[in-house]
Amino acid sequence: MLPLRYFDSRPHGDTMSRLTNDVENINLVLSDSVTQLVSGALSLVGVAAAMLWLNWRLALLSVLSTIALTFTFNRWVVSRRAKASASSKPPWESSTA
Repeated sequence: MLPLRYFDSRPHGDTMSRLTNDVENINLVLSDSVTQLVSGALSLVGVAAAMLWLNWRLALLSVLSTIALTFTFNRWVVSRRAKASASSKPPWESSTA
C-alpha cells in the first residue's frame, strides 16, 4: 500500500494511467503465455504421436539425442556465463566476506 502523501503529491491522472497501463500489460502477458503454452504442448504431443506411429526406434533416437544435446549446450552456456560473471566483478566486490 502506498502512503496517503503519495496520492497528494501526484496528479490523479498519472496514477490512473500507470495503473491502467500496468494492468493491461499483465493481462497481455498472461493471455499470450497461456495461449502459447497450450499451443506448444499440443504441437509437442502431436509430433511425438506421429513420430512414434511412423517409426518408434527413430523417434526414441531423436528424443534421446535432443535431450543429450540440450544438456550439453546448457552446461556450455552456464560455464561461459560463470566465467564472464566472475571476470566482470568490480574490485570492491570480492568473493570473501
